[in-house]
Amino acid sequence: MSDFEKEVLEFIKKWDLIESGQKILVAVSGGKDSMCLLNVLINLKSELGIDLFAANLDHGLRRKGPVEEAGMIGDFCRARSVPFFHERRDVNELLKKRRGLSIESAAREVRYCFLREVKLSIGADLIAVGHNRDDLVENILLRIVKGTGMKGVIGLRPLGGDLIRPLLFSDMQRIIDYVTINRVTFMEDET
Repeated sequence: MSDFEKEVLEFIKKWDLIESGQKILVAVSGGKDSMCLLNVLINLKSELGIDLFAANLDHGLRRKGPVEEAGMIGDFCRARSVPFFHERRDVNELLKKRRGLSIESAAREVRYCFLREVKLSIGADLIAVGHNRDDLVENILLRIVKGTGMKGVIGLRPLGGDLIRPLLFSDMQRIIDYVTINRVTFMEDET
């Protein structure tokens, strides 16, 4: 077990994010953070006593990349005996129905709807996402700019409903170091 994996395990235990026997669905975009999370949880699977699943959504927004991402994630999961779910949905359909909704908000809504459908279909307990400390800072700054008040400044939490964020303690550089050292495959997002 690497030092980084030990830190993730300590963070999970500190925040009581996962209980032994739970089924965890990992949301995987194919980027560094989600591939790091998937690899770490695979390596901690026995220690945590969990069953792992992975899911990826093609939002229908990009012409290049989604097919390759799904193939890369699928290959990664198959090689490690992790059941993988993939689907394509058209975010533009939601945008047509709900004028004024931003692309980012629509994509997030469609993505979490998909993840919760998969979670329900497989009987998973939690959805693990690869948010890290850099995302936390960005989220807080966006909320300050939007003027959400002190309640809104709190930002992302390690546990929120059925979502867990086991990498929230780490910055992106540590994640990059981990995937580089451990030769974890990932894809750069063109956005």
